[in-house]
This record gives sequence, C-alpha cells and structure tokens, in this order.
Amino acid sequence: MQDAFDVKDYGAQCDGSTDDTGAINSAVAAAFAANKRLYACGRIRVDGNLNLRRVSLDFEAAEIEVGGSAIVMIGGHAGTSENKSQSLGRVFRAADGNALIPTLRMMGAKNQQISIRYCNYLQLWADATNPSDSSIAYCAFHLGHIEKIELNTAPVISQSAIQWINENHFSLQRCSYLIFDGSYPHNHNKIAGGSFEGTFSILFNVGTDNYLLGTRFEGGKGLVSLAAETQRNIIVNTWDSSTANFDKVGVNVVDNGFDNVVMDDFANFRHAEVIACTNTNDIVLDTMLYPSAGRRCDLLRIAHAQSARVLVESELIDIVEGDIFRLSSFGPTGALNDETARYRPRIEFYDSNQRLITPSLNFISTTGGVFSVVVNDGLQAGTNVSSAVAIVARAAVDAGAVFVRVYWYSNSPSTDSISNATDLRIIRYTKNSNPYRGVAGRRPLGKKQLVLTAPPSQGFAPLGLVAVKNDGTESYTCVLSVRTRLTVAAALNTTSLVVETVSGVQPGDIVGVNLNSRSTLWGVVISVVGTTVEISTALSGAASLGAGVVFNRWIIRSLAAAQPDSVATDVAGLREDLNAILVKLRAAGLMVG
Repeated sequence: MQDAFDVKDYGAQCDGSTDDTGAINSAVAAAFAANKRLYACGRIRVDGNLNLRRVSLDFEAAEIEVGGSAIVMIGGHAGTSENKSQSLGRVFRAADGNALIPTLRMMGAKNQQISIRYCNYLQLWADATNPSDSSIAYCAFHLGHIEKIELNTAPVISQSAIQWINENHFSLQRCSYLIFDGSYPHNHNKIAGGSFEGTFSILFNVGTDNYLLGTRFEGGKGLVSLAAETQRNIIVNTWDSSTANFDKVGVNVVDNGFDNVVMDDFANFRHAEVIACTNTNDIVLDTMLYPSAGRRCDLLRIAHAQSARVLVESELIDIVEGDIFRLSSFGPTGALNDETARYRPRIEFYDSNQRLITPSLNFISTTGGVFSVVVNDGLQAGTNVSSAVAIVARAAVDAGAVFVRVYWYSNSPSTDSISNATDLRIIRYTKNSNPYRGVAGRRPLGKKQLVLTAPPSQGFAPLGLVAVKNDGTESYTCVLSVRTRLTVAAALNTTSLVVETVSGVQPGDIVGVNLNSRSTLWGVVISVVGTTVEISTALSGAASLGAGVVFNRWIIRSLAAAQPDSVATDVAGLREDLNAILVKLRAAGLMVG
C-alpha cells in the first residue's frame, strides 16, 4: 500500500525550469481525496497559484521557486482541529516577482504543525470570505530563516470579529521583518528565539498579549514600533554587543500603545537598585556646605564650579564577585545618554573594617576599560564619559574588599559646556539568587539637614524649607517660592524680564533665569511694575519665550544660645506661633475645638 503520493507521478518535472503548477495542484487533489501524504523533492517552479492546503506535506527536500505574482497557499481548515502537518524546504520568489506579494500564504487552520526551512515572505492571512475558515489558532510553527513574517487580515472590517490569529507558537531562527496588522487585535501568540540582525523592523500595528521571548537584536539598526491600538505585548532581547550594553535593548523603540514592555532579559536574572542619584530637581544653593557643596545652581543641568568635585556618591555598599555597577547620565528628554554629557566615574574599595584599599586595575572587569587609572586609592576613568560599567572581579574579593563607594565627579572646567545631564544615577545589579543581599553593611538612607555657610543668593528652594548655618548660630527659612516663565524673549545684556506672574514678588527677592545655554543667571529683584521685573544682573546670554524664571525669599533667625532672661521670651514666641497655626487650621476646617 502506498504511504505517500509523489508529485512526479502527476506530471511534475521538478527540474527548475518547467512550470509545475498544474501537475502539483492535481497531485494535491489526489492526495486529499485518498487521505495520503504528498511528497516532493528537487527544484520546483510554479508560475501560477499553488494550493497545498488540507493535505499532509513532505516537501522538506524540495525547493520551490515562485514566479510572477503567484502565491503558494498552505494550511488546513479552521473548522477542524485535525489538520495535517506540513513540512517545506526552501520557498522563494523569482527575481522578476513582486516583492509586495507574499510567497507563502497560510490560511485557516487549527492545531496544525508547520515547518519551513526558508521563505522570503510568509503571510498568515485571516480571510472572512468563508466565515467557518477564517481564523488561525493553536498552531505550532518551526521556522528557519524567514525574511518577512506578516500576521494580517483581509480588508473585511464587518467580519473582523472572526478574522483572528491567536494562541499560536512559533520557534524562529532568523528574521528581518515581523508585522502584526489588520482589523483584529491578534493575541497570545508566542514567538521563541529569532535573530534579528542588521536593519530590521518589528511592527505591531495591532496586537494584545503577544510575546517575543529569547529574541536576539544585533547590529543596533533595528526598529521596534508599537502602535496606539496595541497593549500588553512583551518583547525581550537576549543579546548584548558588549558588557557596557548588558541592560540595554539596543534598538530604536517607539511605543505608543498601552502597557507594552520592550526589555533586555538581563532584568530577569538581576536585581536592580539605585544606590545613588541626583537630578535637576534637587535643592542646590550657592552657600550649601552639605550635601552638594560647590555645585552650580543651574536648574537645567548638573555641573560644578570646579573640576574633580563630587556630584553624587553612594553609601558604603557591600559587594561580592560579579556585582555590576552602572553609572548613567540622562539628558533633558530623559533618554539615556541622549545628549553630550561628560563626567568622571570613580569607585573605591574598603575592607571589613571600612578601611580604604589601594586597588589594582584588575579589581573590576569591564569591556572597553573605562576605569583605567588609579588616583588617590580609587579606580576612575582617565577621561570624561557619559556612562560607565564596573563588574567586581575575583581579584577585589581576594584582596579583602567587602564594600565599595561609587561616585560621579565633575569634569574639567574647560569642558563645562558639555556637563548637560539632568539626571545622574548609580545602579547596582545583583543576582536574584540571593534576595537578602544588601542588608549587612548598609547605612540607612535618610534626609540630610541642609547646612549653609550664609544666606543663599543663588539656587531655588521650596516654600518652607529650613536650613541651618554651619556654626549653629542661624537658621534660614524660605518664605517665598515662585515658578513662572518669560512671556517675552529676553536678549543678551537685558535687565528687564516680562513674566507670566509676579505673585508676591518684591524688591530684594532672589531671581533666577534659565538661559538658552542651559545655564541659570542669578540676581536680585530691583523693582516690579505690572509683570515686568527689573533685576540687578544683566543676562549673560539670551533667554527664549517660555524660559523658566524663579523667585525665592529667605528670612534669617538667630539661634544663639539662649540666656536665662530670654528663655521666657523664646517660649512665648513659640506659643504665639503655635496659636497662629491652630487658628489657621480651625479656619480651614481641619481642626475642631
């Protein structure tokens, strides 16, 4: 009894030059009628549409060259879950073919096994022409090198509810273009593997709860785009070009959908913890002694008035071999390293008694050797950088290192113009296998008291902020804090500002203006007429329409040691302040009685 039909028995030449369309269509009809498997080998040429649906196929040893605008159709029938497996070798379109037309089109199938070694364009097509045969679901695809994969629906919007491609599993080796499209939000399709190299695109125009896991993004020229109609799709990259890129997706991601995730798989195996950070929302005052002494009071960037000064530092952090520290800078739009921003990273090692250890370069392992010099018993970069990665090496542990302290330093004043970050972060990555790491040796983080050397004349603080003088004799309280913006552009050297609001602003208040250079010009209010403010200092650069303007006012209170005769007076004053607060609370309905 014959187990399989051979297409050659039905007139197919399989010589690569004869059009075998008619012969193979006849063989398919015969195999379907006899419920037999259809076999083919050699090189097959078809210039017309070839319908291979609903029969068991063994075309693994065949090469099918598709001519003109012909399409090879595969699949089963969506009305049954007993569809037969189909295996194809190489299916490609001839050089004179139309690149916009799929070479292989799969239609209507449930619970089918499909294997394809190579195809330049595979389309899964949900067509509502026959409502009982319009969907593709519960199928398993074993795909080799498929240049383009498209999940789409026929343009029959009224039938879109039955044109679905859901719950399919794909094992993919290589691809350049993956597209989810059509009138239905195809969902719960799972794609495992897949190497996307060079210039590639993954386009989700529709789709919900689809998964691309174990995907390899290589070359850095790819695009992952998720449209507004997409939601909860997850795409995970597993390949990194270098140690420095271990936690980056490495491609351009445009996500306009809802709750989608595009990530590197590193996050699945490491616990990430921000151990130190600073940004332009932090309070920075010119007379500040702690915690940011000497930092420039620019509201749009992080910079220092001198080189080699600390901008952000971690606590003492316990370490084991393999711990990873990433130092990152973020530009004004929030994207990682998206604008020229140069700073100096540094890491110090300490023993179990918190004594500083003189390190060797082999204490850390990183690709590119950013930490290339030993300076004052610490490892640091020999040049200014926008990011750095340090991996704790065995040599550090063998030398007795138990803790590290990690820093971002300011760069050279000659390159101050490239200190353009709005956010500096230091992140530690530890292996998830030990969730209790990081408890021992850590000092609890808490709010630090602002310590000043004198009343501030630069910097912006929130209303009610209290700071103390470093000798303990005075306190400083911010009693006015106003943010506004220019309603008329301000030119270089002007001292007149036209702003949106001047509520509460008075002569003598501190004023700051954000210049186009991203520096902040500080001065004192001379007069206020309407919404025009005269300031004491001419602008050192232009400021555009809409540029930020801030105002602060501080009051000074003596904290000199109280004499016996003054104790009663101080207590009475405190009682009056408390009573005034209680009156306001009652008036606001926040307190009864």
